[in-house]
Amino acid sequence: MSVSNDLIYLSDFDLNNKLYGIKQDIRSVYKTWRKTGDESFKAMGQELETDMCYLQREIECRKARIVAHEKYLEKLEKEKSSKRKN
Repeated sequence: MSVSNDLIYLSDFDLNNKLYGIKQDIRSVYKTWRKTGDESFKAMGQELETDMCYLQREIECRKARIVAHEKYLEKLEKEKSSKRKN
């Protein structure tokens, strides 16, 4: 279950929902692994953790992009206002 290919197409809302769901799945899978000792559940949990990292990285990158864009807009506004004063 790899989520890395479709992340760029998801909305922020869907990304956060997917992250929440994966966190729930991880808890459930590891709980089952601890009860049963079945190593396949451990492997499944590790795969889910990898997917969670991809989701968290995408969310962080989007937030950083928003901040960078806001700074860029502020810079443009400052340049506009300084040109008006001259």
